[in-house]
Amino acid sequence: MDVFSIGLQVAFAAVFVVVLIRYLQDRRPVNRDLVIVAGSVAGWFIISTIGAVFPSIAASITRLAAVFILIQPVVTLRLVRHFGPVGRNLFLAAIA
Repeated sequence: MDVFSIGLQVAFAAVFVVVLIRYLQDRRPVNRDLVIVAGSVAGWFIISTIGAVFPSIAASITRLAAVFILIQPVVTLRLVRHFGPVGRNLFLAAIA
């Protein structure tokens, strides 16, 4: 891993911690969905870091990383629905 990747992961971990603390202080649905979006990206970062540190298990956890990547459009649209309408077709396309 290069310095840029590590810096990006640390910065995003800080964002995730701030969002999580805000949700624990104010449990509104929009804050919950922010935690879900940030958590899905944080999960992908964690899995990629584990794969880089422990290359022997990288192949087995790659499938788990794919799950976090595939749910990203759905959870992002779920967050967007708090600020404006999201068409049913767009939501179904994200699921597909």
